[in-house]
Amino acid sequence: MAINDRELFLSLRVNLPFWPTLLTGAFLLSLAWFLLWRLYPQIAAENQSMECFQALCLGGGTLLYVIQVPSKPRPELKIITAGLSLLLLSILLRELDLAKAGAPEWLLLVGTGKGRLFLLGALWLALLTTALPRFGLVYRVGIAFLGTRSGVLVLLAGSLYLLSWPFDKHIFHFSRPTDMFLEELVEAHAGLLLLISAFFERRRDQSL
Repeated sequence: MAINDRELFLSLRVNLPFWPTLLTGAFLLSLAWFLLWRLYPQIAAENQSMECFQALCLGGGTLLYVIQVPSKPRPELKIITAGLSLLLLSILLRELDLAKAGAPEWLLLVGTGKGRLFLLGALWLALLTTALPRFGLVYRVGIAFLGTRSGVLVLLAGSLYLLSWPFDKHIFHFSRPTDMFLEELVEAHAGLLLLISAFFERRRDQSL
């Protein structure tokens, strides 16, 4: 059965007024983080304010995508949305140092080391197993999603996470405190973009 991708992702396409707002917000947020960092350099350390901000964004985005899965009208839409929630969860568990955060033992068991690999591996395997029988439809819907505002924000967030890697590995090297701040700043923006993408996808559902 033919599927009209334009009908599947009908609203909230990229438009010009959105981008000046996004860029202005990014500039103001960067300025605020910079001023705070100059006053309190420890905010860029592990499990401190900037990393906690990113974790809250990722956690909120994961939850927003999860609660949208049941409301999706087609199986392929459910798979894409579940995949997005799992992507955010994977990033969240990678970024969080649960041991240093004093997490309970059961959370350390499933959220760190081999337990984390097993948990995420099992979830991704279950998702891929569900997606394979309808791979063609999932692929088409996934490509259509990338053309929406939410999809573009996910791509931008992914690009920012890639950009943070050279700071983490000191390929772009200034000083250790500056490298840490720039890494956390880029990742904070990436986490926020993922949260915003989930919010806009939620609004899209409510508008249909």
